[in-house]
Amino acid sequence: MKRRRSRKLPVISEQASSLREGVRLFTEKVQPPVGRPPVVTPQPGGLGSKEMRSRFWRLFNLQHWLWGCDVRHVVGNRLIQMGLQRIPAPPGFRSPSVYLQSLPRGRTVILRGFGTVIAEAGIGAVFLSRYLPFPEWMPEFDPGVDHRRLPFVPEQLPPRVLPSPSEMVVVRDLVVQLLQWIAEWEQAAIEQLGPIDRDRSILDWSPRGTEFSAATLPAIWRQLVGRMEAAPSQSLAWFDRDAVTPVARPVVA
Repeated sequence: MKRRRSRKLPVISEQASSLREGVRLFTEKVQPPVGRPPVVTPQPGGLGSKEMRSRFWRLFNLQHWLWGCDVRHVVGNRLIQMGLQRIPAPPGFRSPSVYLQSLPRGRTVILRGFGTVIAEAGIGAVFLSRYLPFPEWMPEFDPGVDHRRLPFVPEQLPPRVLPSPSEMVVVRDLVVQLLQWIAEWEQAAIEQLGPIDRDRSILDWSPRGTEFSAATLPAIWRQLVGRMEAAPSQSLAWFDRDAVTPVARPVVA
């Protein structure tokens, strides 16, 4: 008896493509970078307490899950519907797409399953890993120069360094704008999809329950914005890698 050869089924719709992309884009497992920044004494304000930082990174992990739900949503790819630009990986490069959102002042948000980048042309960028409890400064990163430099995989990120006190002012400003954008995103999700839809996605992320809900997400993000704005402008408290227990990586998240 001849052995039948299996055939790959073609992608039959944009919705099917978005479903596959959403699963791959925000379910990747990422290894932490080698090395660690020096321990810095937390400063008042910002995310200075261990509990506050741990809560932030649980929230940030959840947010990536929600973006994945938006990609594969029944109404279509909401990231594209909300104006984000989808950049497919180069030919022969096996990786999900990168999503870009332009912000005022020449800034760009870059969404990936392993983390988020917010960059300012000619200045640098901050990388916020989905799983590691500190942001990383990338002074050499400029997404406006060449799309081939976009991080389709973690290894494509440029060198990350501990910022100087003057650079920390820029880092904080970038992070604040990113958190404001996320708060607006979740507010729009509630208004367009309803809280029940968002709560269902949150429950899928944490079947045993969580302190987060669709109705409170925008306010929580805005609270974090306020704490960051109230922190000393040159505070390096976020770069204390030992201050927070890393988020446990779920098998599917």
